[in-house]
Amino acid sequence: HSKDKIYALAMSFQDVKPSASRKPGEKRGLLQSYQGPPPTISEQDQEQHSVLGMGYSALSDDILAYRRHVDLLRKMASSLGTADETAATQTQLRLQADVIAQLGDKIESRLEAAERSMATSATASTAQSRATHAKLNRDYRRVEAGYKNVQMDIKKRKGLAEARLREERENAERARFAEDTQEEAKRMQMQLQEDHLSEQIMREREEEIRNINKGMHTVNEIYKDLAHIVGNQQDDIDTVENHMEDANKNAEAGLNQVQKANEKADSSCVIS
Repeated sequence: HSKDKIYALAMSFQDVKPSASRKPGEKRGLLQSYQGPPPTISEQDQEQHSVLGMGYSALSDDILAYRRHVDLLRKMASSLGTADETAATQTQLRLQADVIAQLGDKIESRLEAAERSMATSATASTAQSRATHAKLNRDYRRVEAGYKNVQMDIKKRKGLAEARLREERENAERARFAEDTQEEAKRMQMQLQEDHLSEQIMREREEEIRNINKGMHTVNEIYKDLAHIVGNQQDDIDTVENHMEDANKNAEAGLNQVQKANEKADSSCVIS
């Protein structure tokens, strides 16, 4: 942290530090062509210059912290779409972006305050303050541009991750559809087999019913034939029955005559 702070301060204030190669009494920047006596600086201007210096030191610290947070966000963004990404990665990215946004608003406010302070100052130190302000502003805009690039990279990585997730979902959906289609084909095949078996059983039953009806028809024909035969022989049966009745009557008459003859025979024997 100390090394980064020293580097940032050196980077931010390198345009306003005295150079080793500058001769004594040589001026720089806006004051380089001034040949008159050195300007006098009032105590109020000195105090304002001191306040600006402390403000620029705090601003440099803020820019350094801003850069560290952007670097941390860049490192966190590199895990998107990789095996290192966890469920908390998106939340961490959002919180880190909020921190950077708040710090950026703070830096913007400090830059605007320094700009207003320089606008009300008319001292010889204003040129130095403006140089420092411009350098810090460039440093901030450079880091801010890097932050915007990180945001674009995050958006790109999220888009790729979402596209990959959509592709995985579509592949899973296609696989599930293919599996469902396969299962449906199996069910249809089993249903066709069951229908074929049921149809075969129905045909067999229909054949059995036809055979039963055919047998019943045959039995009916036999009964009809028997009835016809019985009908044709009824006359003969009636004749036989009549003959039997006549024979029975004749037998009874013969038996009476025999009995009468016996009685006559018995009576003739008693008289003699």
